[in-house]
Formats: sequence, structure tokens, C-alpha cells
Amino acid sequence: HASDVSDSSDSSDLSETSDLSERGSKPHEGSMGGTPIGKGVLFVLALQMCMALWSGLDAIGRRWLSDDAFISFRYAKNWSEGHGLVYNIGESVEGFTNLVWTLWIGLGMSVGWEPEWFAHVSSLGFYFVMLGLLIQFHHRGLSIPLLLIAGMPHTRIFATSGLETQSFLTLIVVFIWAVKHRHWKTLWIAMALAILTRPEGGLLWAFVLPVLWFNNRKTLAVQTGSVGFLVLVGLEIWRWTTYGEWLPNTYYAKAQSAQWSQGLLYVWVFVQMYWFVPLGWLAGIVMLRNQKYRLTHTLWVQFTLIFASLYAIHVIRVGGDFMMARFALPWAIPLVIVLGTWIQERALSTSMQFAVALLVSGVSLTVIPPSGLTDIQDGQIGIQGITEESFWYTEEWRQKAERAGKEIKPMLQETPIKVAIYGAQAMFAYYAELPYALEGMTGLTDKELARMPSREARVGHGRKATVSYLQSRGVDLYIDFRLDQGAPPLNQIHLGSLSGSILSYKKEHMSLLRERGAEFQDFEEYLDWYIDTLAIKSDAEKERDMQIFKYYYFQFNDEPIDQERWRRLTTP
Repeated sequence: HASDVSDSSDSSDLSETSDLSERGSKPHEGSMGGTPIGKGVLFVLALQMCMALWSGLDAIGRRWLSDDAFISFRYAKNWSEGHGLVYNIGESVEGFTNLVWTLWIGLGMSVGWEPEWFAHVSSLGFYFVMLGLLIQFHHRGLSIPLLLIAGMPHTRIFATSGLETQSFLTLIVVFIWAVKHRHWKTLWIAMALAILTRPEGGLLWAFVLPVLWFNNRKTLAVQTGSVGFLVLVGLEIWRWTTYGEWLPNTYYAKAQSAQWSQGLLYVWVFVQMYWFVPLGWLAGIVMLRNQKYRLTHTLWVQFTLIFASLYAIHVIRVGGDFMMARFALPWAIPLVIVLGTWIQERALSTSMQFAVALLVSGVSLTVIPPSGLTDIQDGQIGIQGITEESFWYTEEWRQKAERAGKEIKPMLQETPIKVAIYGAQAMFAYYAELPYALEGMTGLTDKELARMPSREARVGHGRKATVSYLQSRGVDLYIDFRLDQGAPPLNQIHLGSLSGSILSYKKEHMSLLRERGAEFQDFEEYLDWYIDTLAIKSDAEKERDMQIFKYYYFQFNDEPIDQERWRRLTTP
């Protein structure tokens, strides 16, 4: 290929020649690969085109926006408005894992495009690029990889989600395609973008190097290693100068602790549904042991098996994910490409091709999800925290978040008030344009919380901030959108149709909220009443209440009248 990088060792390595069918003579008119096109071939091609078109339409019909996507949207919004790549203006924390995707959304927002539809259009574009590449993994016109992958429900679910998932999957397929066809410049571009899209993109770089080296492509291995190294060094320099960290804050929030048992469960739940994916390992081993396949497939199959194996181990170590299939697809799709390639090269006749195409399409389209993915029992969501995320974030809920956010926005706009948000509230925080929001479920946007020990078993939700921690960070409010945490009457606040909890009572902030229509108990009046009733309080009651009052009120208010109140409370 014209885009190949010259390597003196390539010409002598017969085991790494391209697919011979691609190097043959020019096909005759009305033929494919020199074989006249018959009705059976046309039926196979038509089936594949119908599957690709249907899967794209189904992905559009399934479109949804994950709550997590709105964290990236808020970063992108602040960046597009010139405040830097930050969640809260003036506070530098890398609370995302999708740099290129966030910047891409930010570019769209900078020209006035709403991130919701722009993310959908972009993801769908990447999805169709992936399908186009999968067609090229064909044998005599039949692409089993296309039929299997397009038929998998979760490839269509994550073709729209607002997340970077589909763009990352497409880059992986581009990378494997480039290894197969030896488009090294394309490989480098896909590798660089993958590294900058998700941290796991670095695995593409790390695992292709030994494959190139031990297949007598040492010069290319050095070149590829240098490209990846320069990208990583540039990324780290940017990260340190921007955030003062060598690792993203998300690493501490989600991946620093090994959770092998939860990770194994995550993979097992996925494999229960997509039982054919592990067969890709067996197919790859067979291809590498068979001289017929070694002539054309050694390099890319070796890489794919190594990449899929070690990526799966990485996913198991970090405990998988709370979103069903999201962290499994990056290693499952490469295995399906190997499996599909092996199957289609054994379908020798046109009639056999058509039968196999129908069979694998039926297998992929009729997979059965494990039961319980959307159940809630004893506060546990799904299967030990693993759930079908798209079930919870419908367009109806997005619209509710938008309405609630726009209602609360005038009350908090241009104030110093800090709000805590938990799971399912990122979209609300985005639409409300909260002046300061602390993500309190994992600490994605808070360095200190991200480094605390996990309090809960559910992956991605284990570091839920306590009230005392939020008070230490000066957080004023928690708002009950979708999640009702419950609050005693003394702490309740009503903001229009929304309610919530006062976490830190700062007199200036509360006065500002009252002027904007908020309703709540005047704590100063309550304190004066409480002091007047001290005589009837037991010592245990007073000691308990002093601790509550200290962290709720007195650590934030130190005027002379407050000093006098504290003296009266603490003087025997």
C-alpha cells in the first residue's frame, strides 16, 4: 500500500503477506474477485446491507443520553466559553476519561451546537464508519463480523449514549483493520486518537509492539513505539501543567483498588448474553495453528488475541462497570471479528454462505439478556450493581432534568453556593448551570473524595460523600432531583417545586436564597429558642446538639452575635 512505512524485513516475511485475493488480477466486469456474481452472492450482499441499514436505524431509535455524559458536557461547555477544561470554574480537576471526545463536543458547542444532538450525530457517524470497516473484513463478499456485531443489541445501544464509547470502539476496529492491511500511518493516527480518547487506548500501543517485534518488524515496532511514546509524553505534560497530577482524578475515583470478584461477575453476566464471544479465542488459536490461515492472518490475529485477553483482565481487575456491556465491548468486538473471519472462510459455496449468514444473524439478533438487570431489590440495582443504563435514562427523564434545571437556575445563578450531586443528577447539574457542583458519588470532580476508601461495593458508586465531608468542603445544599435523600424539618429547603437539604448554614448565602424565593427554617431564630430551653436539656442531648450546631452553623458564621450564642451554649 502507498501509505505503508518501508521496512526492509517485510519483503522476506512470507507469513505476513496480505490477503492473496486482494493482490490478484483485476476482477472482470460484473464479478467479485474474478468470480461471476450470481443470485446467491447478491442475496448475501443484500442481507448484509439490510443488516447494516437496520442496525443504524435501530441505533437511532434507541438513542439515549447517559447521566455521565453530562459531566463531559459541563467540561466541554466551560472550555468552549473560555474557562478552561474544568467542571467548576477556578478549580482544576480532571474528572473525565475522554479528552478528545470532550474537546470534540466543546468544539461543537463553541459554534452554537447543542451537545445532546451533536453527541448523537457524532456517535452515529462513528458507528457507520465501524460498520463500513467491518464490511471490509469479508471473504468473497461475506462479512460475518458485520452480521454478528451489528446484531449485538449493546453495539446499537452504545451507538448513541452521549459517551465516547462508540468513538473508542470505532478506533479499535480501525486499528485492527490497519494491522491487517498494513496501513501503518492509519494505525498511528488511530492509536494516538485512542490514547487521547480513553486511558485504555494505551493498551493498543503497548500490545502491538511485541507482536511487531517478534514478527520480524523491528523497525516498524520502534517507529510505532516512538509515536505512542510521544503522544503519552505530550499528554502527561499537558495533564501536569493543567491539573498538577500525573494520573487523571478518575483513576483514584474508580480504578485504584482491585475488585476481582466483581470484575469476574461483570464478565460472566456479559458472556451469559453473548455466549459466542469467547469462541473468538478458540477460532484465533485454530487460525494461528493452521498453515492456511497463517499465510494471511498471523499479524492481526496475534495482536487481537493478546489485546482482547489482557484488556479483559484489566476490566476484571477494576471490577468491570455498572453499565452492562460498556467495558466488555472493547475486547469483545475484536474477538467477534476473529470468530467471524474464521467462520466465513469455511463457507465455501454460495449456498453455504447464505445459510451461514442467516444463521449467525439469527444468533446475534436473538441473544437473551440475563434476568434482573433492571430490578431493584433492597436498594441494590440490577445484578450486584450491574444494570442496563439506558433503561434508567430515557428521553422523558432528560426532559425532566432540563425542566428542573431551568427552574432552579435563576435561584442559584451568579452565587457562591455549592451543591452536592449524586448518581443520576449530572444532567440536572448541567441544565441548572450550578455555580459549583461537587460530584459526591465517587469524587470524580473532587481530589480528596476520590482518594478515600470505598464505602460501598457497587462499582463507580463506592465513595459516596458523607454529610460531615460535604460540610468540611463547605457544600451548602443537596437538591432532591430524582434521588430523595430525606431531611429533618430543620434542614429542609424548598426551591420552587424542588426540595432539598441544607448541609451548611451560611447566613449570607441563606439570606440570598430567601431573597430569591427559597423557603426554610431560620436557623438563627431556632438557635435563640434552643438556648432559651437549655435548662431542660440533658447533658447528653446538649453534647450531641453542640457537635451538630458546630459543623452545621458555627464553623461558617463568626460574627459577635454568633460568638455570644456559642458562649451561652457551651458555658455550664
